[in-house]
Amino acid sequence: MKSIILIFLFLLGAFELFLPIQAGLRRYAFEPQFRKAFDVAHFTTEQQQVCRQYKLVTTSDWNTVFYCGLTTVALVFLFLLADRKKSPAA
Repeated sequence: MKSIILIFLFLLGAFELFLPIQAGLRRYAFEPQFRKAFDVAHFTTEQQQVCRQYKLVTTSDWNTVFYCGLTTVALVFLFLLADRKKSPAA
């Protein structure tokens, strides 16, 4: 049971590490279409600030997910290391 939980945590951490990378790639892939469709050059100052704030918030959210993934993977390795030290040598 313990190994199943550790495998699940490792996969969860790997998924959390992958999500922000995928979201960043998707954002940069669609940004040219967004700029063309909404003609960002003619945005008012308020609209530019809103777009900038939205990018900052989403980047911050994805960074949080990434750091949670790093923490989850690190915890898995620490649990494995602690488990190895507890088990007697065969």
